[in-house]
Amino acid sequence: MLNWKRCFAISLLGIAAFGAVADDRPYNDAYDSKSSGAMIILPAHAGYDATGGDAVWLHLAGREYRTGSGWWALRCNDACELLPLSLSVTSKDHDRYDDTPMQGQLLQFSPRLSADGVIAVFKPFRAPLDKLQLKAGPVASWIPGRECKPKKGIRHGGGHIMGGELTLPGGEKFLFVPRQERPSKAAAEAGIAPEFWLELQAGGKKQRIGEFEFDIMWGEGSTLEPSAYVRWAGDLDRDGKPDFIIATGAVATKLTLYLSSLAAPGEIVGMAGSFDYLAPNEAGC
Repeated sequence: MLNWKRCFAISLLGIAAFGAVADDRPYNDAYDSKSSGAMIILPAHAGYDATGGDAVWLHLAGREYRTGSGWWALRCNDACELLPLSLSVTSKDHDRYDDTPMQGQLLQFSPRLSADGVIAVFKPFRAPLDKLQLKAGPVASWIPGRECKPKKGIRHGGGHIMGGELTLPGGEKFLFVPRQERPSKAAAEAGIAPEFWLELQAGGKKQRIGEFEFDIMWGEGSTLEPSAYVRWAGDLDRDGKPDFIIATGAVATKLTLYLSSLAAPGEIVGMAGSFDYLAPNEAGC
């Protein structure tokens, strides 16, 4: 389910100056904190607009983004590559479920790029990633391409989240291990569902890197493969160590970039940027 804590957080997007604009349509503030971290990361497609076609574009609630250059697309077909982009933002009201429309934005990128194969679009904008030197062209990648071998995971409500194992060419292994919060009697009596999260293991270290929101989607016999949540593994910051893009949303979209160069002591990676969004015209269940 959607983590509403972010609805009260102060947006880290210094590139957006729309939050102070008064408006008589409610609930905008909750949608001006979709992005967090030093890297803005967005999925290739979100929302519906007939003019979008198969291009990279997003129709989002809120007023968080503005026109500008410095954007990149990570596209993986036969190999992965970085493509420079510019963003054009126009105001476009967004429908709300069983309510009046609210302010929204249509995000379109140039040059116009097909969404096919695009893992994410992103922009480094805040220290220390404002110093990250990205170059157009090939980027070292292991996923997609190299297999993330399915491993034993956890079960809940008849569904199964599988773990994964990624072995790099040099033999180093990275394990993706689904974890479940130990249920308490009080929580069970209150009808509070236990949390499920993803743990990354490598080099004798263990690190929690994301909360799953797939529990509401599970049905009897359903299986979540590691390929569904490990969207990309490669070396974006060019330090010779793997970076990851992880997707742990269900009805909501939650996409997070982790960079090895941002890892704190005892960590494998550090959170570079995250996009967490549930469209207001979704019922949420």
